[in-house]
Amino acid sequence: MAATTAATSMDHLQDLLSHIHHASIGFLGNDPPSAVPSSAVLAKAHLQALKPILPPHLFHPIHSMWRRGRPVYWLDVAGAVGRLDWVDWLHRRGDTCSTLALDLAAGSGSIACVHFLHKVGNGGATTLAMNLAARFGHLAILRFLHTRRSEGCTSDALYFAAKYGHEEVVQFLATYCLPQCMPSRALDAAARHGHYGIVQIIHAASSHLPSIATTDAMDMAAAAGHLYIVCFLHEHRHEGCTEAALMTAAARGHLTVVQFLCENRDEGCIAAALEVALEHQRWDISAYLASLLDHRATLCSRIGCHLLCEKQWSRGFAGDENDLKALKIELSTETDLFFYYAHVCDLEGFHLVQEQQKLMVDFSDYANVLIRMLNNCIKEPHNHIAVYLMQADGRARLDFIQNMEYKFVELLSVDFARSPEEIVRQHITFRYNTVKNRVVALQSRLHEVNNLVKVKNPSLLLQVGCIFQWAAPIL
Repeated sequence: MAATTAATSMDHLQDLLSHIHHASIGFLGNDPPSAVPSSAVLAKAHLQALKPILPPHLFHPIHSMWRRGRPVYWLDVAGAVGRLDWVDWLHRRGDTCSTLALDLAAGSGSIACVHFLHKVGNGGATTLAMNLAARFGHLAILRFLHTRRSEGCTSDALYFAAKYGHEEVVQFLATYCLPQCMPSRALDAAARHGHYGIVQIIHAASSHLPSIATTDAMDMAAAAGHLYIVCFLHEHRHEGCTEAALMTAAARGHLTVVQFLCENRDEGCIAAALEVALEHQRWDISAYLASLLDHRATLCSRIGCHLLCEKQWSRGFAGDENDLKALKIELSTETDLFFYYAHVCDLEGFHLVQEQQKLMVDFSDYANVLIRMLNNCIKEPHNHIAVYLMQADGRARLDFIQNMEYKFVELLSVDFARSPEEIVRQHITFRYNTVKNRVVALQSRLHEVNNLVKVKNPSLLLQVGCIFQWAAPIL
């Protein structure tokens, strides 16, 4: 792969030189480039022409050195594309080079160029040589540079080797180049890209080094669905994760990762993850998270939601389903007096919903269908799910989902809106008066029972009074 890229780059470079000097290149195969300029230093026009030809990881070091006012040589370009014949010919012509020649030759994968440039010792090298060799998985070049030269490498070597999955390179660096090449980003990068073996290598080699990973490792592994890595980090590392792990895993549909995080980690909000899963239509994850919420007594059926259906009739013929004009469904709960949402639907609006959701039901049966769906959710919570999603702007949606074993199917979606403050105030007043009347009725009934016991069984009434007097100090 590297040799093919280098050969292709060389062909482009030949065309470039031919274009610059308006002369044909008189060599084929391994013949030397006779059209190379007599000056060994690249001019600005040459540099601009090289930009679309060389890959970014080769052009950027060349451009960076040129911008710093340091000369860039044709021998550097020859080393970058990994052609020993060019390097040898330019060297015999008397051209010089910079550190880029050996650095970029190491990145090209041409160990022959690296051997030659190291032997002639023309321009030296920097840590970029080992960094590029590690980045592109050139283990033989990496070994050579480590044993024959003294520049070493930086943390970029291990980071990019871990990122791109070069396990043998990572093992070599972890064995011979610690701690100078051990960054905190390397394990994070390996975890993110699913390189389980590299995660194990870095963990084992750096157990005595502090801060070699962050919470990004588990967060990004969870986001990518790498369950084995998430488990390994949970069991062997102490960095943990953030709430982003559960949220992104739920959004991207990684059910096994979501299950592991919910069962073994405390980070993240299950209700928020459920909302994200529903937003991205991850029905299997939604069902699992909903079952956890049900276990924690926070589902709709546990908090006591009430559904009130009001029908409006046309022409005053109440009770004739064919004359149904509009339907209003109100949703409230005793746990929150200010929770009061309404769904209003007339015949025209129903036809629009019917077309969008492909409903096979008439407007006259719409209310009964909703009630049957809610009853199914209460009776069979594992097969029928009702999920209510609220937004900050007052809009809400009630989704009915059925578990078909092989997939989750959304049966119906009903839009709700938060009721105005005046309606909510009236609702609270009505509920207050209802509870007040109920308390008055209970007190009246209790008074009647008390009088009856006083007449029928005075001793029992005396015992009850003594019990209350004895329990009063404790209460």
